[in-house]
Amino acid sequence: MKNSNSSLNYHVSNQACQSSNSNHHPPHLRGKAIGLWYAQHQRSANSTRTSSKFHPSPSQPVATIELSPNEIQHVKEIHQLFNHQKDSRKHCRRSSTNINDNEEDNTSIDDAEHAIQFEKLYCSFQYFESLDRKPDIDQNLFDDLRKKQSSSLYQKLNIQRACLPITDWRQQILDTIEQNQIFVLVGETGSGKTTQTAQFILDDQILKNQGSLCRIVCSQPRRISATSVAQRVAQERGEINLGDSVGYHIRLSAQLPRKNGSILFCTTGMLLKYIEKYTNFEHFSHIILDEIHERNIEMDFLLIFIKRLLKIRQNMKVILMSASIQAEKFSFYFNNCPILRIQGNMYPVKEYFLEDYITKLKYPYDNMIYNHRLNRKFHNETDHTNYDHYISELQFDLVKQHKSIDVFQKIQAIGTDFGLEINCDLVVSVIEFICRISSQGIDFIQKRKRFAKISDLNVHYENITDFNLYIFYNNFYIIA
Repeated sequence: MKNSNSSLNYHVSNQACQSSNSNHHPPHLRGKAIGLWYAQHQRSANSTRTSSKFHPSPSQPVATIELSPNEIQHVKEIHQLFNHQKDSRKHCRRSSTNINDNEEDNTSIDDAEHAIQFEKLYCSFQYFESLDRKPDIDQNLFDDLRKKQSSSLYQKLNIQRACLPITDWRQQILDTIEQNQIFVLVGETGSGKTTQTAQFILDDQILKNQGSLCRIVCSQPRRISATSVAQRVAQERGEINLGDSVGYHIRLSAQLPRKNGSILFCTTGMLLKYIEKYTNFEHFSHIILDEIHERNIEMDFLLIFIKRLLKIRQNMKVILMSASIQAEKFSFYFNNCPILRIQGNMYPVKEYFLEDYITKLKYPYDNMIYNHRLNRKFHNETDHTNYDHYISELQFDLVKQHKSIDVFQKIQAIGTDFGLEINCDLVVSVIEFICRISSQGIDFIQKRKRFAKISDLNVHYENITDFNLYIFYNNFYIIA
């Protein structure tokens, strides 16, 4: 009996083998198994043809090519990435317990994803080539810039750029870059440092016939900043679309510029990825970190990497830009590097104080009892001497300014300085007053540190129907 079973098993196996060598499925298969057999048979045939195509016989001559160290590294990275994806797909197939009827279609989708990944890698590697001097590219970039500068469109745009305060500091910025490896650039919001600094550097390098050695990367704290600033800079340079001298790279979206003589705007996280991937970071000549005062874990890590990178890349230039007055901290961290402060604003700025308008505000003074209660709580928790000293100084200062006693009493009654939280009613009263006396109203109000919850102001605006309030991220806009 045992021998007959063995003979039967041998007969079935032999029949299956013979069928596998032909184009017909084994006769014992039924239903879905027949379709799976033909799918596997087709993949085996394709694999055989591919193997015979890419593995020549020993009699065939084998061509040899020479690759530079950078090209070899790129090939290794591509090979490593595809091996990782291949292993991931194998793991998914092993862990799956259900057979997909459309397995053959999934294979085609995987191949398409491979092609897309390869194309993206190929394009990115072309852009991230190491910087080498190329005289022919230097001359082409020089001629292209001169041609742009002579056009009426560029000259018209340049007139608008010349109105920015940073324009007067152009040569001083370039001199500071030439003399230092890193420095801090401080400028008020609206001074033009974000859009102009990179352009100053790029134009200067091109006009010195060093455009092929200039590749600038500028980090922005948010995705919308990276894309919008890139579009703005490209427009100022008279370029219709991104991808010429200006580009951007954010997560899941990229429009890379030309390889040489270019500016790339990216997010802080994307710049971290670059440094992680390319240890020596030899693909960029200048790094600009914008809004460094917006401290987060990504920016802190980036500053650490930049400090180490400066020791490796002696010829790399770094510009730290901020609108904050705390530039000394960053200068100290980078071995007391120079600080260049841009003076001036796009528009004139005038400061007004509470005592100037306290008597004109429509402030709900019914809250005085509440604010007095806050002040009494302050008295119970703090030394009375400090409070009395503050009140005495306040009264003395107001007398020097020839303010009436009514001003002093109302400020004392409001008790804002010693309140436990921001007096939103007072803020709303001030904004409403400015909107009523101004023909244009208020276009923008920036949230400061003590505004723990900007939404609190939104609640207080519910009783004011003359103005529209729009909240965006950490700021809010008011349109009269």
